[in-house]
Amino acid sequence: MSIFIDESGDFGPVEAHSPYYVISLVFHDQSDDITGHLDKIHDALVARGLPAGHGIHTGPLIRRERDYRWLDVRERRSLFRVLVDFVRTTDISHRSWVFTKKDVGDANALVSIMSRELGAFIRDNFGYFQSWDHDFPFEHRHRTCAAR
Repeated sequence: MSIFIDESGDFGPVEAHSPYYVISLVFHDQSDDITGHLDKIHDALVARGLPAGHGIHTGPLIRRERDYRWLDVRERRSLFRVLVDFVRTTDISHRSWVFTKKDVGDANALVSIMSRELGAFIRDNFGYFQSWDHDFPFEHRHRTCAAR
């Protein structure tokens, strides 16, 4: 199992450009080969003059900034479609949390609520996460570590 974690936003004060803080987790069973799906993304990037390994950043894509400033609306929209198709057709799952900074308070409160939410998610799904631990069951790892 692979877990990719991404975030968007900053811990600074509420600003028009940054009213939210978002955390997303994407889960992928590594025994399911998704190379063909990733190749479609890479091909779409190259077709638009971007490097195959380019990481798509949706904020700048929406605002036509940085690497996307020379792409017209149709091309930028088509990159979004590539991402949507990837999520729709690839055997992955995901979970996101959106925190409204004005409702949370300062950076310490934001970190606290994010920690609680993520911790609750892990506890609520502990059996699922533990099911991926095929080689060394959790209890065995503890005994091995304690014996050292």
